[in-house]
Amino acid sequence: DAEGLAEYEGGPGAGSANQKSLRQSELHYGYAGTAESEGTPSTSLGTVAHTAIFEPELFEAEYVTCDLNRNSNEWKAFKAEHDPEKIMKTAEKEKALRIAEAMRRFPPAAEILAEGQAEQVITWTDPETGIARKARLDWVTTPDMRVLADLKSAADIGDHKVGRAAGDYRSPGQLVD
Repeated sequence: DAEGLAEYEGGPGAGSANQKSLRQSELHYGYAGTAESEGTPSTSLGTVAHTAIFEPELFEAEYVTCDLNRNSNEWKAFKAEHDPEKIMKTAEKEKALRIAEAMRRFPPAAEILAEGQAEQVITWTDPETGIARKARLDWVTTPDMRVLADLKSAADIGDHKVGRAAGDYRSPGQLVD
């Protein structure tokens, strides 16, 4: 949920986003902690689908739809009454729900999602550097299953594009980095 994410992001410890920016430069690392990131349509859909998959009750409670013209006064009034990051068009909501439903119909994913907890925070101290570290795990199954699930979305799953995107976003290292 939004409160849990804000608490995680504002809490002590370096997460994977900190590590990605530090790989660029110390200036990027310093800026990353103070900057608001602008979402793209793809990342916004990924965030909405993520909530629909792992926290369907929050999806229904927190997200609202609005198909008003984004230049109208009615839109401005609607936006003033709701969290702008939680407003989506009907088509966007339907797409997120289709993604969530597809995940639940896919047998390996359905098995993982059957029992577990979403958005679990873990913290530790890196033994080599002494730096406080943290991670927010998308989904943790019951101990007998022993699965940590980390959902990633992609704008294009064509030939080699998922692998390239995973490398660009350093997805494989986000839980262990």
